[in-house]
Formats: sequence, structure tokens, C-alpha cells
Amino acid sequence: VRFGENPRIKPMDKSLPKSSDYLYYFGIHFVGHNQMIMESLGIWYFFSFILLLVILFFVYTQIIIFRQRRFAEVQRDFINTMTHEFKTPLASISMSADVIQKPDIINEPDRLYRYGDIIRNQANHLLKQVERVLEMGGPAGDKLLIKKAPVRLRIFMQEICNQIEPRILGANGSLSLKYQSKVEVINADPLHLTNIIFNLLDNAIKYSVDKPLIEVCVDDSISGITIVVTDHGIGIPAKLKKKVFEKFYRVPTGNVQNAKGFGLGLYYTRNAIRAHGWKINIDSQEGQGTTVRITIPDK
Repeated sequence: VRFGENPRIKPMDKSLPKSSDYLYYFGIHFVGHNQMIMESLGIWYFFSFILLLVILFFVYTQIIIFRQRRFAEVQRDFINTMTHEFKTPLASISMSADVIQKPDIINEPDRLYRYGDIIRNQANHLLKQVERVLEMGGPAGDKLLIKKAPVRLRIFMQEICNQIEPRILGANGSLSLKYQSKVEVINADPLHLTNIIFNLLDNAIKYSVDKPLIEVCVDDSISGITIVVTDHGIGIPAKLKKKVFEKFYRVPTGNVQNAKGFGLGLYYTRNAIRAHGWKINIDSQEGQGTTVRITIPDK
């Protein structure tokens, strides 16, 4: 403490403010005040540390919960995807079996052989799918296992169209295939490629208002080969085109009552195409139909 200029008093700490307006004044310097404040806040530091531990535990718990939920979604998506893939072959088998059971079919051996061949091909397709499920050993998420092999594309496309054509003819529709490409063989996973084409044709049938009129064209392009599937159905509104590849999303069908499914067809198709390193593009106008274009690069 300093009073005025008394020499007997120890000089005031230089850190204390000085005043020139008063002759007598005093200043007080608290030694260790920072330490005192820190000690008084010690209990708050302790509770803050406990609160931080609680928050970290809560965050960790939420991460575990979200991870388990994701695993459950992957498993459910896997089951739904396989169900969607089984539906089309089973529908073809059921329809062919109904035709074979007609009494007058015995008088048309060519037609009987044709539908018997459809049943056999679809049964083989289902067996291959079951084998792939066993190989995968469970949910594989969005990453599909691709096993490429040489595929004779012209014969492959013709066989798929032959298998699904009876379903289209049964709805008084038509299916045309134009193979204009000079390329005969491509490297692709036969199972996934079959599912891709079947899904596109299945959507073209389901989203037709009246008679399904479908054109399939395979042609050469600057970057490789293009497979184009065109229908004249209800189309897709411009604001919904970005959503058609989302999981579980289904375009509103309006007066189309037979468009059933899980909303996984195009989601799976896009993933399978990307896994191959290909590209898919959709061009659609509401009320005028949809064109799906698959681009296979020339490698």
C-alpha cells in the first residue's frame, strides 16, 4: 500500500495504475488472485469433465445404434432385392404353365415347345440367382460382386426378348428388337446383365397405360455400345426424374393399377450398371413415355 510520497512505505507495484489528479491515494495489489480464482473454479472443471464424458458416451451410443440400424436396413434391402428379382421369372413360369394346361395346346407342338423352353430358361435363371445368393453369403450392401464373362450380346438380347414377349402379347402389346451394332461379344456378368434388361422391360410393361408398346435397340455409339429401351407409357415428370434411382422410390402411377413393386428395380439396375463401369441415362416426358439408355464403353 502506498500513501502519497511517504518514503517509509515500500514503493507501489509498477503494475498498479498511477494518478496525477490526487495528492493522496492508495492502491491494493492482491498477490495470487489468479490462483485463487482457479481454485474456486475447480469444482466446475470437475463437473465439466463429467459432462464431457456423458456427451462422449451418448455420441458413442448413437453411433452404435445407427450402425446396427444400417445393418438391419442392408439385410432388409437384400431380401427385398432378391424378392424383386425372383418375381419376374416366377411370373413368366406361371403364365407359361397356364398356357400349357390348356386342352388344345397339344395340337400346337411348336407353341408347346416354346412355352416349355420359357419355363426351363426361367427355372435356370432362378437357380443361378440362388447360387449367387449362396456365394454372397448374406447382404452385400450397394457393392455388387461382378463376375465378367464373354456374352454374345445379339443372342443374349434375343433370348431375353423371347422370354418376356409372351407377357407383352398377353396384354395385347408388342415388343420389337433392333440389333444394329457391329459388336457381337461384350464382357459382362451374365446374371446381372439379365436382371438389368429384365428390370427395364418389366418397368416398361408396368408403366404402360393400355397396350405396352416397347422398342429395344442395340446400336454403336462414339464411346461404345448403347442399349436403348423405349416405352410409350405414362412417363416421368421432370421434377421426379432425379428420384427414380433412389431406394424404395416409386413413381406415382395415377390410373395404372398394376405397377407393383418395392421401388428397388432401378436402384438395383443403377448399382449393377455402375459396378460394370457403364452409364445409364433416362429421358422421359410425362404422358409420352420413357427412354432408358445404357452406354457400354468400348474397352
